[in-house]
Amino acid sequence: MTRHIRAFLSEVAYVIDFLSKYNPYSRVDPLVLFTGSLVFTVAASFARSLEALVIPLFYSLALLAAAKPGLSKIARVMAPILVLGLASSTPLLFTSTGNVESLASLQASPSGEGFKAFALLLARVVVSPLPLIASLMYAGWFTVSSRLKRLPLLGGVVRLVDLMAALTPRIARYLASVLLGRESRTVKPSLLQSWRGLASSIGETILYSGSYAEKVHLAITARSIGEMRVGQEIRFTWADIAYIATLATLLALEAMVLV
Repeated sequence: MTRHIRAFLSEVAYVIDFLSKYNPYSRVDPLVLFTGSLVFTVAASFARSLEALVIPLFYSLALLAAAKPGLSKIARVMAPILVLGLASSTPLLFTSTGNVESLASLQASPSGEGFKAFALLLARVVVSPLPLIASLMYAGWFTVSSRLKRLPLLGGVVRLVDLMAALTPRIARYLASVLLGRESRTVKPSLLQSWRGLASSIGETILYSGSYAEKVHLAITARSIGEMRVGQEIRFTWADIAYIATLATLLALEAMVLV
């Protein structure tokens, strides 16, 4: 069991590191790109037909084509989302109406209405986060957060997300290493020993994360001279104008499909 937990922690650390990169060469303004992607994510989340998911999917594929992350990296990021979609939509297959109201509404064999509901929910779960993920693969979270911090209402929240993006991979890898060390010293591995090792490893990781967070705070304080605000003029380039025009066109088409 600990081997699977270590693999999961390693994947979490890899995905967060990959999406949190800093890309100073983004041709489109990161704030504009992130906002447009968020609009498509919201639109896909409320889609009531497969046709309404075509435009968000096309937008995401276009961003992925521009980012060129590689199929293997896309698969590693999207695999947990696909598993979540299958887990949540599979029960709909075994209903006659496409809705699970109670255990009594489940049946032994799939139905046509159940398959339609299954396909729609699975597509919605997979496609909904794809625009945001594609924008982060293109620009990187730290590139986007550097622009979001200038918004007065979001500055504090964005800084917390930055800390989580920086610390979570390190803590996940530390927990994986602790689990590996305890597993290597186990003579007769068993399920009970695995649970005991996991419980003690989590406690040790909590103590480590608190100590590490204190060191980070002391390091930032030692290098800081009060709070300093740096203003920067926002200039739109031709790439931003072209992106906004394309975004407006796709949103108009999406609105026509939804209506």
